[in-house]
Amino acid sequence: STRILAAAASRVALPCGAEVVRLDVAGDRFLRRQVRTLVATAVHAARSRPGDELALYDLATCGDVHRTAPAAPAIGLCLAEAGYGAAAPGDEAQSRGESGG
Repeated sequence: STRILAAAASRVALPCGAEVVRLDVAGDRFLRRQVRTLVATAVHAARSRPGDELALYDLATCGDVHRTAPAAPAIGLCLAEAGYGAAAPGDEAQSRGESGG
């Protein structure tokens, strides 16, 4: 299963004056359409429980996939970066081939 290592949301003003929401998510792996589903569920949580900082967390950890939103359409979404390498404590040794024992 995917382990979310970090997540953050912020409002960003574009040079054209439009305001968008930026979601930064780091994980150890992602499944097909998982990020699009996470984005749609984050939008749903923000609309249905405004001001509740735990709304998305509650949906993501409830264990009921039927409570998440359908995947967001790809239009308007932008993948800014994908990387491979050490991102979590302990991963540095594993990526160098060291054993922790």
